[in-house]
Amino acid sequence: MTIPASFVGGRTLFHEVMPQVGDAPTAAAVRADALQIHLPMRADIKGGDVPFWPERMPDAGQKPRAAAVGGQWQRVGQMNVIYPPAYATAAPRFPA
Repeated sequence: MTIPASFVGGRTLFHEVMPQVGDAPTAAAVRADALQIHLPMRADIKGGDVPFWPERMPDAGQKPRAAAVGGQWQRVGQMNVIYPPAYATAAPRFPA
């Protein structure tokens, strides 16, 4: 079973960020506290890490080590990662 990235993000938000925000969260407070989260490699539920580029960086708020992958729906309800090969769960399929 794979764990969707949205679950990892939600879990990180509710377990790591929101406890730091306090009783009256605002969007600005949540963002500021999220940018301070630095979980080391293998710390999140999928085995990754959670650093974000700080506000002073051109890509502020982005995860610098997030893996970009290409997926392909190969049958109804089944999305497979096909690129890059290091993350692939299936070979790409091409129409005949």
